[in-house]
Formats: sequence, structure tokens, C-alpha cells
Amino acid sequence: MEIITRAEAIQRGLKRYFTGLPCKHGHVAERLLARTCVECGRGVTRRWQDANPDQCRKQGHKWRSENPDRWVAHRGLHEARKRFPDCVPSDFDFEATIPFYAERRRLTKETGVKHDVDHIVALRLGGKHVASNLQVNRQKGKAARAEARRVARQKKNPPSDSSAGSVVDPTALSTNCLQPSTAAVCCQQPPSCARP
Repeated sequence: MEIITRAEAIQRGLKRYFTGLPCKHGHVAERLLARTCVECGRGVTRRWQDANPDQCRKQGHKWRSENPDRWVAHRGLHEARKRFPDCVPSDFDFEATIPFYAERRRLTKETGVKHDVDHIVALRLGGKHVASNLQVNRQKGKAARAEARRVARQKKNPPSDSSAGSVVDPTALSTNCLQPSTAAVCCQQPPSCARP
């Protein structure tokens, strides 16, 4: 972690700084501009939450009801990181993702049809969880869109003559294939990929 003094952090408009020195409790961690060690602050928060679970729950519920789009954006970020830890870049702009979740809620309310925030380039295909890769779609059509994209990729890049790395016809795969969710790409040897 880069050593940044408190004065430099203020000058750069940062909320935290890092001295590399331990705090009075021995944490070598970032500090807030108020000179509070981030780890010490987390400890205080955890102790308060443990001592006041009912009040903590009420405050959480109140905040979520007052900030529904921000809450769902946090959940989306958490789920993306949980499934694909490298999908969030270091310069991630959380605030830029919130309007997508606001639009999702608005469309769902206005049309009565559930909408969802989806990635244009799927995370499993190397897409990132950033505003430029988000879109709002009707929830029902996600599977159909994924299939349409898969077919379009097949048409764009037809299978080569060599079997290594080529696309396999999903109908030719064994029903016991170890990779049924990725039927378009398999181990290229349907008989040997069946479970024993």
C-alpha cells in the first residue's frame, strides 16, 4: 500500500491516508482523515452491533427503505464479487451503477413486469461489473438473450476443423455431461465426459 500522509490525502481529496505505522492498538491500517484507524473503527462498530442487535436491525431496515436503489446496487456488487472476485476493477465507481438500479425499480413499478440489471458482457465471459457494462432488461428474457448471444457467436466464429477448442453441438452431448450449463463448450469428447 502506498504511503500517503494526512496532508497529502487532504490535498488530493482522499478520505483516507496510510502512514505504515501501527495505531495505539497495533493495527497497521489506513486511517480516516479524523485520524481514526479503520480497523479500530470497525471494532467499535462490531461491538456496538453485538450489544444492540435490535437497534442495529431497525437502523438497517430504515436505511434500506430510504435508499432502495443504493441497497440493491450494494447487493449487486456483493454478488458479483462473490461469484467473480476479479470482476470489479480497482477504479470502480459505485455511484455510477446506482442509476441502473433506479431505472430497474422504475420500470418494474410502471410496467408491472420484473426488470433486472444485467451485464452486457457476462461476468463469466470476462465482463466487468462497471456502469459501462450494465443494462436493464426484463427479467424473464435473460435465458433467451443468453442463448441468442451464444448462437450469434457460433455464427460469427464457426467451428474449425480441429476438435481442440471448437464448439460442440449441444444436441450431440451426453445428458450426463459434467458441464450441462455450458453445453456450447465442452470437453470435446462427449462419450468420455459422461459420469461413470
